[in-house]
Amino acid sequence: MLWTRVLRRSGMLMLGISALVGCAACSVNAPAVYMTHAAVEQSDEFQKITSLNATADQMYKNVYAAESFEDVLAIRQQLQKFSKTMTQIKYTGITSPEGARAFYDTVLEAQKEFNAVQYSQEEASEAIARVRLVTDALTHPSQPMWLQYYRTIHEEVNVLETTVKDAKWADALSSFNILKTHYLFIRPAMLIQRPPEEEERVLGTLRFIEEELSRPQISKRQVQIGIENFRLMLSDLFAKKDAAAYGPALAPPNPWIWSSVLGASILTVLVYVAYLRYRHEQNYVPVQKEKRGKVY
Repeated sequence: MLWTRVLRRSGMLMLGISALVGCAACSVNAPAVYMTHAAVEQSDEFQKITSLNATADQMYKNVYAAESFEDVLAIRQQLQKFSKTMTQIKYTGITSPEGARAFYDTVLEAQKEFNAVQYSQEEASEAIARVRLVTDALTHPSQPMWLQYYRTIHEEVNVLETTVKDAKWADALSSFNILKTHYLFIRPAMLIQRPPEEEERVLGTLRFIEEELSRPQISKRQVQIGIENFRLMLSDLFAKKDAAAYGPALAPPNPWIWSSVLGASILTVLVYVAYLRYRHEQNYVPVQKEKRGKVY
């Protein structure tokens, strides 16, 4: 399932390169989880994260330039040092506990790639690119690189919407998988800055669309409901003030009818997302763990 392997050979690498070049065009208000006071930015913790961001940038460059086993080993050692420093930082006021957890998990996945029996430069590069996006999100709350993915994801939603409209279900599923892959690629960086419950609703909507597309008898209308809700949530997640400009592509002639249908469709998806959360909580067994240092 692509939910656990978030990046594969779908052209994402080139997209990652373009996004990691810079972010001069991005501009949104700083999320609430950040303390933007100058004292925080000058704190020892923030300076450590800034240093990690520079290290991640260097690792990102090194992984593409690696030509020998010695080069890969050097990056692996650099990543181990990076991981050790990361666990010594207090993230209070910089990101949420969920954001810090996303950071840890992203670095852990990168370490797995570099410790794999069969090393893959492509997968290692992808893993380091995700680390780079996360550290950038930690140090640039107002202009993070991941915001540059909005146009790409928005266009992929349009492609998916077209295939669903034409009832080309094989193409629709293929388009959906590409969209999902790209969204999951930026998800860790997104969790650094966005409320986890907001992102959870988006993820639940993606699962709703996937399950609808996987049914033996696909309901076009249900899939369209999921897509439209995903589009609206995406605009909020990317802090797009002009969300109304990306309205429904299949809006009916009567606006009042559309408002009623849209309200019902949002309720349908939210109920589904609530059900997923309930099911998760029923299967969740809390485990007491000994605290090792102050992480959050």
